[in-house]
Amino acid sequence: MTDAAASVGGIKARLSHEGFAVVDLLGAAEVQALRDAYRRHARPSQAGFDSTILDADTGVRASVDQAIRKVFEPRLRAAIEGHRLAVCTFAVKHAGRPDGEVPIHQDWSFVDEARFGSLGVWCPLVDVDLGNGCLQVVKGSHAGAHPPRAACSPFLYPRLVETLRASYLTTLPLRAGQAVLFDNRLFHCSPPNASDVDRIAATAVMVPAAARLRYYHMVDRNEPHRVEVFEVSDGFYLSHHAPGRPKNAHSLGIIDIRDCAIQS
Repeated sequence: MTDAAASVGGIKARLSHEGFAVVDLLGAAEVQALRDAYRRHARPSQAGFDSTILDADTGVRASVDQAIRKVFEPRLRAAIEGHRLAVCTFAVKHAGRPDGEVPIHQDWSFVDEARFGSLGVWCPLVDVDLGNGCLQVVKGSHAGAHPPRAACSPFLYPRLVETLRASYLTTLPLRAGQAVLFDNRLFHCSPPNASDVDRIAATAVMVPAAARLRYYHMVDRNEPHRVEVFEVSDGFYLSHHAPGRPKNAHSLGIIDIRDCAIQS
């Protein structure tokens, strides 16, 4: 493993400096409970990669969120103080599917990042390495004035991709039940799952207790720099169908994200 599991005391420092920390999160019984929950909700898919945050069935989203939240909450409360879980999902790479690669990207913005930060939690329910789609990250890439990322928008720094892949990726093989906690601004990716077993991960977004959730909507795919900002409720991500425009949320207006972009 390239990155030793962090102690509780070292998590904050690692997140600040490198943008991620590996932790021993779940025991064997908890991993099995989440595998069972996934099997209850698994549905046929035509894609190599799936996430329940995009499932058209909002009932499935809610049930998945409750199952993961029940297991995650006590563990994460001990590891990350002053945060709450915003949404929990399963992220699955189906076995033997070359189209399961997830390219270099940053996760969506879930809060006002001028005031707050949000965290991703990525916990595999099987042992993972490059052969079945573990995470790869770019250390320190969370730092700087990154603009907000709208739901389902393209990576904001496409000219950096070739260099990042060639020289800057850190691979994170993990045991089932370990987890990567990471700043949602961190550049990360994962290869396809070449094994004969589905790679299932339980994932979550954590936000500061004082932060209101936001949703960033790309107004026009031909003008991805124009983003409408919405303030939304805690249950929003369990019912909204991204990347559509919210119908019953408070709009804070449209911004041009080029005003705060890092030059690439």
